[in-house]
Amino acid sequence: MSREFIERLEKLHKKSLEGGARIIPVPELSEPDSKMEIYVHPLTTAELQVIVGDDSGGNTSRLQRAINTIIARARTSDGKKMFDRLPIIEEQLRGLMPPALLIRLASEINDDMVGMFGEEATEAVKK
Repeated sequence: MSREFIERLEKLHKKSLEGGARIIPVPELSEPDSKMEIYVHPLTTAELQVIVGDDSGGNTSRLQRAINTIIARARTSDGKKMFDRLPIIEEQLRGLMPPALLIRLASEINDDMVGMFGEEATEAVKK
Protein backbone atom coordinates (compact mmCIF):
# COMPACT_ATOMS: atom_id res chain seq x y z
CA MET A 1 0.00 0.00 0.00
CA SER A 2 2.81 2.46 0.79
CA ARG A 3 4.24 2.07 -2.74
CA GLU A 4 0.86 2.93 -4.25
CA PHE A 5 0.64 5.97 -1.97
CA ILE A 6 4.10 7.18 -3.08
CA GLU A 7 3.25 6.61 -6.75
CA ARG A 8 0.12 8.72 -6.37
CA LEU A 9 2.13 11.44 -4.63
CA GLU A 10 4.55 11.42 -7.57
CA LYS A 11 1.63 11.85 -10.00
CA LEU A 12 0.22 14.68 -7.90
CA HIS A 13 3.61 16.40 -7.83
CA LYS A 14 4.04 16.09 -11.61
CA LYS A 15 0.54 17.46 -12.13
CA SER A 16 1.32 20.45 -9.90
CA LEU A 17 4.30 21.28 -12.15
CA GLU A 18 2.24 21.22 -15.35
CA GLY A 19 1.10 24.80 -14.88
CA GLY A 20 4.69 25.97 -15.09
CA ALA A 21 6.55 28.23 -12.75
CA ARG A 22 5.44 31.62 -11.50
CA ILE A 23 7.82 34.33 -12.60
CA ILE A 24 8.82 37.05 -10.16
CA PRO A 25 10.60 39.97 -11.80
CA VAL A 26 13.48 41.55 -9.89
CA PRO A 27 13.87 44.97 -11.55
CA GLU A 28 16.29 46.09 -8.83
CA LEU A 29 18.84 43.60 -10.19
CA SER A 30 17.95 43.83 -13.88
CA GLU A 31 20.18 45.49 -16.43
CA PRO A 32 19.18 47.04 -19.77
CA ASP A 33 20.17 43.94 -21.74
CA SER A 34 19.31 41.32 -19.10
CA LYS A 35 16.22 40.94 -16.92
CA MET A 36 16.57 39.28 -13.53
CA GLU A 37 13.71 36.93 -12.73
CA ILE A 38 13.04 34.29 -10.11
CA TYR A 39 11.02 31.24 -11.08
CA VAL A 40 8.92 29.56 -8.41
CA HIS A 41 7.30 26.13 -8.53
CA PRO A 42 4.60 24.89 -6.12
CA LEU A 43 5.81 24.57 -2.54
CA THR A 44 6.98 21.17 -1.35
CA THR A 45 7.14 19.90 2.22
CA ALA A 46 10.94 19.74 1.95
CA GLU A 47 11.06 23.42 1.00
CA LEU A 48 8.68 24.32 3.81
CA GLN A 49 10.96 22.52 6.26
CA VAL A 50 13.94 24.56 5.02
CA ILE A 51 11.96 27.81 5.32
CA VAL A 52 10.73 27.15 8.84
CA GLY A 53 13.95 25.46 9.95
CA ASP A 54 14.27 23.88 13.35
CA ASP A 55 11.95 26.29 15.08
CA SER A 56 11.21 24.18 18.13
CA GLY A 57 12.25 27.10 20.33
CA GLY A 58 10.50 29.73 18.20
CA ASN A 59 13.80 31.46 17.49
CA THR A 60 13.82 31.64 13.70
CA SER A 61 13.58 35.34 12.85
CA ARG A 62 11.47 36.75 10.04
CA LEU A 63 14.63 37.78 8.20
CA GLN A 64 16.11 34.29 8.48
CA ARG A 65 12.89 32.79 7.15
CA ALA A 66 13.02 35.25 4.25
CA ILE A 67 16.57 34.14 3.44
CA ASN A 68 15.54 30.50 3.81
CA THR A 69 12.61 31.13 1.44
CA ILE A 70 14.82 32.53 -1.29
CA ILE A 71 17.39 29.75 -0.94
CA ALA A 72 14.76 26.97 -0.86
CA ARG A 73 12.38 28.17 -3.56
CA ALA A 74 14.15 30.46 -6.06
CA ARG A 75 14.84 28.72 -9.35
CA THR A 76 16.30 29.62 -12.72
CA SER A 77 14.32 29.55 -15.96
CA ASP A 78 15.37 25.93 -16.55
CA GLY A 79 14.00 24.86 -13.14
CA LYS A 80 17.32 24.46 -11.34
CA LYS A 81 17.75 25.85 -7.84
CA MET A 82 19.21 29.33 -7.98
CA PHE A 83 21.15 28.91 -4.73
CA ASP A 84 22.90 26.10 -2.91
CA ARG A 85 22.11 25.82 0.78
CA LEU A 86 25.54 26.79 2.02
CA PRO A 87 26.51 29.10 4.89
CA ILE A 88 28.45 31.34 2.46
CA ILE A 89 25.29 31.89 0.37
CA GLU A 90 23.31 32.86 3.46
CA GLU A 91 26.10 35.23 4.50
CA GLN A 92 26.19 36.83 1.05
CA LEU A 93 22.42 37.31 0.95
CA ARG A 94 22.43 38.68 4.49
CA GLY A 95 25.33 41.05 3.76
CA LEU A 96 24.37 42.29 0.31
CA MET A 97 20.59 42.28 -0.03
CA PRO A 98 18.66 45.32 1.17
CA PRO A 99 16.06 44.25 3.78
CA ALA A 100 13.17 45.73 1.77
CA LEU A 101 14.13 43.63 -1.28
CA LEU A 102 14.61 40.53 0.84
CA ILE A 103 11.17 40.83 2.44
CA ARG A 104 9.47 41.71 -0.88
CA LEU A 105 10.94 38.72 -2.70
CA ALA A 106 10.23 36.28 0.14
CA SER A 107 6.64 37.54 0.38
CA GLU A 108 6.06 37.21 -3.37
CA ILE A 109 7.69 33.78 -3.47
CA ASN A 110 5.51 32.56 -0.59
CA ASP A 111 2.35 34.15 -1.95
CA ASP A 112 1.03 30.71 -2.94
CA MET A 113 1.10 29.55 0.68
CA VAL A 114 -2.09 31.43 1.57
CA GLY A 115 -4.07 29.25 -0.80
CA MET A 116 -2.45 26.07 0.45
CA PHE A 117 -2.49 26.58 4.20
CA GLY A 118 -4.74 29.54 4.91
CA GLU A 119 -3.75 32.92 6.25
CA GLU A 120 -3.03 31.74 9.80
CA ALA A 121 -0.41 29.18 8.71
CA THR A 122 1.08 31.62 6.21
CA GLU A 123 1.49 34.25 8.91
CA ALA A 124 3.20 31.69 11.16
CA VAL A 125 5.80 31.07 8.45
CA LYS A 126 6.29 34.81 7.83
CA LYS A 127 6.87 35.59 11.54
